[in-house]
Amino acid sequence: MYNKKRALKSIIFLLILFYLGFLTTHGGDAEIPAMPSSQYQSSQVNTKILAMPVSPYQSPQIEAKITATPGYQRPGPQVPEFLLSKPDARKTSLAEPEAEEPEIQSPVEVFFEKYEGNNYTQFGYKIFQTTSSSRIPVVGPEYLLGPGDEISIKVWGQALLQLRSANEKNSSLLEHNLIVDQKGHLLLPELGPISISGLSLGNLEGILTVKYQELYKDCLVAIALTNSRKIEVLVSGQVENPGYVSVHAGSTVYDALLAAGGITKMGSLRNVMLRQADNQTQQIDFYRLIVSRDEVRLPQLREKDILLVPDIGPTVLIKGEVRRPGIYEILKDENLNDLVRYAGDAFPNIDYSHIEITRFDAVGGRLLVHVEGLNAEIVFKDGDAVTLRPIKDDFKNYVCLTGHVYRPMAFSWRKNLSLKNILTSYDQMQPEAALDYGEIERHQGTDLHPAILIFHPQRLLEGDEDENISLQPRDTIRIYSKWELEEKPMVEVCGAVQKPGKYLWVENLTLSGLIRKAGGLLKKAEDKVHIVRYQYQDKNWKISSHYASLAEVEKNSDKDQPLMPLDRVVIRARRDFNQTEWRVSIQGAVNFPGDFPIGKDTRLADVLKEAGGLIPEAYLPGLVLIRPNAWEVQTAYRQVAVELLKKDLVWQSAESAQKYLSEEEKHERKQAVAIIQSYLSHIESQAPEGRIVLASDNLVSLEKFEQSCCNVPLQDGDRIFVPTTPDFISIVGEIYRPSSYLFQPKKKLADYLALAGGISPYADLSASFLVRSSGEIMSYQQKQKHFLQIVMEPGDVVVLPSKVLRIQRGI
Repeated sequence: MYNKKRALKSIIFLLILFYLGFLTTHGGDAEIPAMPSSQYQSSQVNTKILAMPVSPYQSPQIEAKITATPGYQRPGPQVPEFLLSKPDARKTSLAEPEAEEPEIQSPVEVFFEKYEGNNYTQFGYKIFQTTSSSRIPVVGPEYLLGPGDEISIKVWGQALLQLRSANEKNSSLLEHNLIVDQKGHLLLPELGPISISGLSLGNLEGILTVKYQELYKDCLVAIALTNSRKIEVLVSGQVENPGYVSVHAGSTVYDALLAAGGITKMGSLRNVMLRQADNQTQQIDFYRLIVSRDEVRLPQLREKDILLVPDIGPTVLIKGEVRRPGIYEILKDENLNDLVRYAGDAFPNIDYSHIEITRFDAVGGRLLVHVEGLNAEIVFKDGDAVTLRPIKDDFKNYVCLTGHVYRPMAFSWRKNLSLKNILTSYDQMQPEAALDYGEIERHQGTDLHPAILIFHPQRLLEGDEDENISLQPRDTIRIYSKWELEEKPMVEVCGAVQKPGKYLWVENLTLSGLIRKAGGLLKKAEDKVHIVRYQYQDKNWKISSHYASLAEVEKNSDKDQPLMPLDRVVIRARRDFNQTEWRVSIQGAVNFPGDFPIGKDTRLADVLKEAGGLIPEAYLPGLVLIRPNAWEVQTAYRQVAVELLKKDLVWQSAESAQKYLSEEEKHERKQAVAIIQSYLSHIESQAPEGRIVLASDNLVSLEKFEQSCCNVPLQDGDRIFVPTTPDFISIVGEIYRPSSYLFQPKKKLADYLALAGGISPYADLSASFLVRSSGEIMSYQQKQKHFLQIVMEPGDVVVLPSKVLRIQRGI
């Protein structure tokens, strides 16, 4: 019994520690560092029973009693996900842009990729990748008019001006937009109907000019086709959507193919056939349209024309030193020169003496053919792959001058060439060049391994012949900056400036000059500046501090302090200014949820008003406030409790193994070990959430809330959730029907227990407790006989532990 009492005393001591931690966090005025965002996550959230948030910090003694209650699930706070995420709600992430879907390869492209590698594409088919498939074509005077064409007619002149002025119309322009009717007539208000079938646009302008001049002397006439009629042509063969397509009269072959979805990669771009109504046939080569430097005009379509796109012809791959490597369709009489021209011409570095062509022979084997020159007579076969390789980039007769010079360049090597022939003047070197050290990198032996020769640039330019080293082919002369060989003198500025960091120290650099280099001060900068100076004296580094006032420096330049190498300038931010960046997040039953800036004295009710107030369904008693520094305190006390329990567990385990103990005492100690292990597992599984319990009576409105003790000052990173009013209460544990019951105003706890069939004989009423939606806990031990007379509130949870559990645990 002694050991069981000792175990209970340990648990009670831990309860006191947790209670102190709760008191510390209640009210939220403690200055504690913000919680690490990676740990700001609740590991135990159970929303199956509660409709409203409840406190996770229930009495550990009560928790130990009910954990194993049959049918019981521990009530957890119904806290939204945003409250359990990382504390810095201001940081958002942009969604990564969706990757473009790769273009599906054609069988031709798959074939060449299999044997030649890479992802080569077929040339020319991108001209059909456009959304514009119904453009109105631009036509010339030869365009033949027909029913459905819309024509703009404009007539102007001096006689027309006088006539219209007499009719009080101040205009010298007569304008009509007319459509040719189905009979081929154009109805003009001044001239009547005119038959225009078979006329060209240019002929109609001449006819109308004559007729209008009969009415208006010396008038001028201009006509234009504003919208052409639609015609139907048949597109068949290797196109995306074969069949009849509707295009504007005057459209070209390209327009019809575009309307049919374009030519597929299994269709020919070189042999498109146009068969017109008069049985005339034309062959169209789209390569000429794409790569020809001459003007190429595609034929215009007429009603009932037929376009046929045959299967693709022989294809050849060209790769290497060309501007457009890819797969090209080749006609029967075309040669290597034509192929290179289609590929955008070759680069000037190709090796004309060694052009490779790989092809398949008659029995399926692969052959390698070498040709010389682009004019070589070669007959291409389907599936050929042409490779143009570069000439060998291997110069031998050169030396280089590089590094900290104005003009790094190569020089032609010749016999008896020496260093003084290349480096002739100080003017070749940039300022601050290292005059006491230079290098010549030389490649020696048959394997051309590198070696370094060192020279003295200043001595060389002063005429020292010992420095005038004879040069060999491929030598590289390198001049260094002295800062490449020495450490640069730097100064550092940190704190409230636009661009904090390290800057090069120069002579006469002052405090104000460094601040300007750093982009100037931020608004939150403190007036007092701290300068930390590092100086090497008497073989030791000494650190000293200097202070300056920015206001005094601005008024009097004599107060501007000169800086020394290695100085560190610290410009601190004003403490009160940092609070202008504080923000809190509010979600739930408010009119405008989101993030809000707060000041030093902003309270909870102020933010609720800033969010537009509460919606009618809001339930203030269940308001959840989660604070990062409360998490820190709760975590610290939890860790202390875990360590003490572990020590007690070790002591109790050692005691239970002592031989001098009786069997009854050993049993009691084993029971004590079981109790501590159970509670230790329980407390380790419950991660703190940083919630501050706001418990107060009569929180029926925002005005009442503002006058209550719950209207606490807010801190940076606080998260607030206002739930909606629940319409039920829950009863769990040893009850005949554990469930949730519809909330009814003014009903007491005993009334709801009666609805649930009453208390089970196994229930331990003295260990029961009530969890309010605010997180407050009311136990039977507190209320005694008045416990069953408590008036229930929406979202309350009643927990009835089991007597069996207490007997099993020895409590």
